[in-house]
Amino acid sequence: MHEQTTKTNQTNAAANDRADAVNAPDGGSKDATDPRSVHRSATLIDMHADTVQFMLDEGFDINTRRADTHLDAERAREGGLDAQFFSIWVEPQYFG
Repeated sequence: MHEQTTKTNQTNAAANDRADAVNAPDGGSKDATDPRSVHRSATLIDMHADTVQFMLDEGFDINTRRADTHLDAERAREGGLDAQFFSIWVEPQYFG
């Protein structure tokens, strides 16, 4: 009886694992060893971007992909970016 219960539990666990993989939000596996799965299931926050400086200094449109910057709205969506902290340099002559 114990052997049958163990086998049933193993079968149920395997079925649940398959269901989790099928039902993953990105359609992929929820395997913790799969980098893409881990990335898509995590909250992704970038703590520093100079993009606003490009917008002010060069008229950069954040909705346009450019080769000379690292961040734009298109890349943020593609990469699954959930939150972004922007930085900006203020010239010392404008302080107090």
